[in-house]
Amino acid sequence: MSTSHMGMVISPEWRENLSKANWKGGPVVSVRKANANRRLLGFVALNEYFPDSEGHHVDNEQVIYLPRALHRSVFHRQTDGLGMAQMNAIAYNYLFKQEVTAAIAAKET
Repeated sequence: MSTSHMGMVISPEWRENLSKANWKGGPVVSVRKANANRRLLGFVALNEYFPDSEGHHVDNEQVIYLPRALHRSVFHRQTDGLGMAQMNAIAYNYLFKQEVTAAIAAKET
């Protein structure tokens, strides 16, 4: 293919149209957008980090650490709320189970 295109002249109008069609801001803009979204979120951990866990934002401030497999079991997105109600229920149930287990362990000692 490269040899068949060798010597092919691309007009300035064609090059401009290709550039406009493919330009989405580039990687710099993508990274800036992602970081700007993260700056809106606070971080108040409701439980402790543990190995192989991920933090789940139940709202803009509070984070619950869950096992990675459990956190990724339900597709959810905070920007538009897709799947957030189900994921928040799972996160709060996990947190409650942790607190009950800790209370029982403390009572036994």
